[in-house]
Amino acid sequence: MKKILAVLVALITVFGATAAFAADITVKVNDEVVTFDRQPYMEGGNVMIPYRFVAEKLGATVAWDGDTKTVFTALGDVVTTLQIGNSNVFTADGVINAQVAPALVIDRTFVTGDVIEKAFGVDVTFDEATSTVTVK
Repeated sequence: MKKILAVLVALITVFGATAAFAADITVKVNDEVVTFDRQPYMEGGNVMIPYRFVAEKLGATVAWDGDTKTVFTALGDVVTTLQIGNSNVFTADGVINAQVAPALVIDRTFVTGDVIEKAFGVDVTFDEATSTVTVK
């Protein structure tokens, strides 16, 4: 019983700390702060960002297929397809192997900055000192 209690306390501590840190992550697209209904969070040392909000801020059209858990985006003639749990992201230029597979968290698709960077041809950086993701 004590082992189970210790594991539960450890899990609550880890997830509680992650949630607290996530609230501090800021994302800027072309120097404009993006407002999210689900906050970015850290996963294995990578920032996970709500995909739709950033894609739309870049001017992309986003569509969701709930049956296959697939997201389709189009920005000009660049079409990107990604699927929840699959680290292979498909673009017109080929396959991107995401650092972390896209995740579905409370009805939002989260991706790492490398997916946004490669899918849309933009630069994505993370400043650890200010906890700021910059997309340009």
